[in-house]
Amino acid sequence: CVGVGKMRPNVVFLGFKNDWLIKAEATNDYFNIIHDALDLKYGVGLLRLQSGLDFSDFFGPDIPEDQYDDEEDSEDEEKNEEFISSSPLRSGARSTTPRQQDVLMLKNTIINKGALLTMNVFHPKHSASTIIDVWWLFDDGGLTLLLPYLLRRRKRWRNCQFRIFSCVSGDKDDAERQHISMASLLAKFRINYADLHVLHGLNKPPNENETEKFQQILQTWNQNNEAFPISDHEYEANKDKIKRGLKLHEYLLEYSSKSTLVVVTLPIPRKQSISAALYLAYLDAISYNLPPILFLRGNQKNVLTYYS
Repeated sequence: CVGVGKMRPNVVFLGFKNDWLIKAEATNDYFNIIHDALDLKYGVGLLRLQSGLDFSDFFGPDIPEDQYDDEEDSEDEEKNEEFISSSPLRSGARSTTPRQQDVLMLKNTIINKGALLTMNVFHPKHSASTIIDVWWLFDDGGLTLLLPYLLRRRKRWRNCQFRIFSCVSGDKDDAERQHISMASLLAKFRINYADLHVLHGLNKPPNENETEKFQQILQTWNQNNEAFPISDHEYEANKDKIKRGLKLHEYLLEYSSKSTLVVVTLPIPRKQSISAALYLAYLDAISYNLPPILFLRGNQKNVLTYYS
């Protein structure tokens, strides 16, 4: 985030590394960036779109500018604006699969229409049917709540629904007590929301399908990256944490699969206890097959107050 005046940037935003399974050294560098940001007391945000954030393959070669005059450029821009305004995303529909032959001229560059739709996924003005879900799992100073709250103050997101979720490891009684506590806290913070859910049973074993998919991820990594294997010892040391993550993914699929944006508290990678590969596998398993998801972690400094 850009600072103003004497305010300095204090949040690092990254795209989720979708190709982490096949690029071991780059995955380690990515992991170290997250560690360095946390060590420097920065907040960290990781945005994952299932289609990824790299659209370079969808751009055709640039056309020399001398082949077009100003009138043609203007006509292309008008066509592009018309295309965006009439796209299915304006009405809340999901983008279609990009087709190589379905292209559009954007000034002097050929661009795939499907890629253009995906790039503008957050661009349309959102209606009351739009949903932002916040999964507030740990106390990070409040950034996980503050950023979506500020987003809703923007014109494009003003009418959307704002739902807050939390999870407890205990039983239903623990969830009810947590619900009362959170409702009181949110009232003090003056944060309005449509729904507040506190789910229990996070420590219950995930279903077999989730476990099998995670094991397949680990096998794929070890096959592709023999120099940086995920050992059985490391897996066993983090087994309980991984099970909670897989259970969380079940909850996310159940409650947030139709949401427009999902914000989840980013788990901190403990030094010397989890490798880059296992940490990325953990995040991958949590965010797989979901709408745009933003992992967010504050720097433990309070950004929400009762009186401001």
